[in-house]
Amino acid sequence: MEHINANLLNKIAKINISLRKAYGSQFVTPVTPDIPFGGNVENSIGPWPEYILHGFNCLRSEKGFCTPCGYSNVPPVLKDKNVIYEYLLKQVDFIFHNVNKTILENQFLKAYPSDLNKVAITLTGSFFSDYEISTEYRRKVVEKIVEGAEVNGIKLQLFIETHAEDVINSYNNGELSIISDSLRKLNTVVLMGFESVNEVSRELLYFKNLNIEAFENAVNIIKKLGLRPGAFIFAGLHSMTQNEIVMDVRQSIEYLKHNNVLPVLMISNFKEFTVDHLLFSYGRHFVVEPRTVLKLMDILYDQYGENALDIPWMIADPVGGPPAPEAHSFKNMRGSCSQCAEVILSNIRMLRETYDWSTYFENVNKLNACYCTESYNLLLENEKYFENNSLIDRVVSNIEFVEKNKDNYIYSMKNVFDA
Repeated sequence: MEHINANLLNKIAKINISLRKAYGSQFVTPVTPDIPFGGNVENSIGPWPEYILHGFNCLRSEKGFCTPCGYSNVPPVLKDKNVIYEYLLKQVDFIFHNVNKTILENQFLKAYPSDLNKVAITLTGSFFSDYEISTEYRRKVVEKIVEGAEVNGIKLQLFIETHAEDVINSYNNGELSIISDSLRKLNTVVLMGFESVNEVSRELLYFKNLNIEAFENAVNIIKKLGLRPGAFIFAGLHSMTQNEIVMDVRQSIEYLKHNNVLPVLMISNFKEFTVDHLLFSYGRHFVVEPRTVLKLMDILYDQYGENALDIPWMIADPVGGPPAPEAHSFKNMRGSCSQCAEVILSNIRMLRETYDWSTYFENVNKLNACYCTESYNLLLENEKYFENNSLIDRVVSNIEFVEKNKDNYIYSMKNVFDA
């Protein structure tokens, strides 16, 4: 990443840290809860429940990485390690002591018949992060999930979210091999933040701090242990035009398919006290247009078709949280009417449950007759003006703008909180 200026990266990190501290200052530090975040499938990576065990905040978020991330906006917790770890176990107990409501009644996947009940149970940042949980307690969490499934007589497919470097570290110190039997019992899918195959997108716009070699190493480790690797693709990075978003997603999906990694498409939405929301508030960043989202669905269809034997891809709900977004593709669009946006959103939600492409295309192809098709095409034409400047130049301009307007933004946002 030598072509990306280190001073610019440091500047972005400081901005992200400043915004996150400003958000956290709105809250009195709460006691860590007995109940995990989540459970609503509209806040999940798939049509099943996702639970975020609320303990220590993500280390990478605290260092200023992952610019669009809203999980950093979860209020901080007490810093007593033993207290935190015990609360994490209580949160797992809550899930399995209420398994009908927490898991069984929230299975909405209608495709790929299976006796496996799917659930995501993960940490705020990375499941294998030693900063968020000790090796001892991570094993206890996994053991509790295995025990919870056995006691309730259910078969699970567990989804966990992590960083590639934490996978490598856990494997190198022997921990991952020790718990891999339990993870295989749970048919675990290990999802890693990847965001984009394009280095400028991943390392500058998203600010992931992940090199491609580390990602590929982690993928190989996961496969070697008999687990399924998956990776998040982020659509809608700041400073990009709609056409650039489509190109970026296409290249990333092609890369993951080539490496037999399950893609999880994330359509960006804007959380308060983030660079993305600041730029949006000042009219310098826009949502992924609903009709652009249709193009992203076309990419999935072109790459995977209709005849997969198992889940070929996933889409996180584009309006989901936590926390709830301040802006998203189906409320704040410029080039689509509200009626078309509603149809597109409902069909994406249908598609993520059924993988029924025939019904999907039958419904969305009707939108070609709407007047907003021309509005969208005009928007794309107007955006070509921005592409005359390089993407990095646009990023530099936007970060300079954020620096100048950050304090005013924080002041105005705090007034909203106090109102």
